[in-house]
Amino acid sequence: MSKKIIIAAYLLIASVMLNSSLVFAANRSV
Repeated sequence: MSKKIIIAAYLLIASVMLNSSLVFAANRSV
């Protein structure tokens, strides 16, 4: 079960980093 928690946390962090980078790029383009 701990592996599922680690995988879920990794996916959550990756999605947050991706979203923040997309927002940063969108703000720079504007």
